[in-house]
Amino acid sequence: MGFQHALERLKRFTAKRSGNVAIIWAICLVPIFVVAGGVVDYDRRLGYEKHLQGAVDTAILATAKFAFKGDPSQEEIEAFANSFINANFDAGKSTLQAPLIKVSEDDVLSIHATTNVPTALLGLMGIKELKANAYAEALLGASGISLEAMLVLDVSYSMTGDRITALKEAAKSFADIVMEDDNDVKVGIVPFNRYVNVGKKVDPGNWLDVPSKTKHSWTSCWVETHTYVKAGCKKVPYTCTRDGVNQTCHKWECP
Repeated sequence: MGFQHALERLKRFTAKRSGNVAIIWAICLVPIFVVAGGVVDYDRRLGYEKHLQGAVDTAILATAKFAFKGDPSQEEIEAFANSFINANFDAGKSTLQAPLIKVSEDDVLSIHATTNVPTALLGLMGIKELKANAYAEALLGASGISLEAMLVLDVSYSMTGDRITALKEAAKSFADIVMEDDNDVKVGIVPFNRYVNVGKKVDPGNWLDVPSKTKHSWTSCWVETHTYVKAGCKKVPYTCTRDGVNQTCHKWECP
């Protein structure tokens, strides 16, 4: 009877289904977790790639000017380009590989740079790192080359402070690199805020910040400061945003 009783209990246990959903859900959580983490890893890779491309763009312009004017050797060109990339790219936790720098027979300078970005959650799938790539070409050319470049510069509120200072320095540095005395170079500047003036009918005094074509009105009430103070309220700081930039704002908290 003892054996039969144990067998019946085992049959009842194997027939139960009440915990299956929890087990299946726990199993499904693993790939969901990995996929969500993979999105974060790929987003980090795109960030590194964006900064690396900026460094390569700067290096290709400076190196093209250096190679065109001085007739340097391949080793000198590579050293010059490397110095610019290292100066303008913050590798952070990534590992910057030695850039591939070539000058073709038709005087085209090319730079291909790669940095290996370590992964976090994708490592669970055996993917330990992702590659961020950047590539640029420039024609060494000859005297009399014609070049036109347009700089579209963000001068909105989000660029307040150090950002607008860095933007001015970068724009000036770009112009210094590409504007050579013996070349026909034209550099245009298009600063923009909320709107950009692309026509002649806009008031010249407001071309950087054209008023909105739609207007809204509403009615509101205003409580004066002494009313808050009399009620025992206190101003407390909190984090707010303006044009995507975090700031410290203050609000009243009342008993």
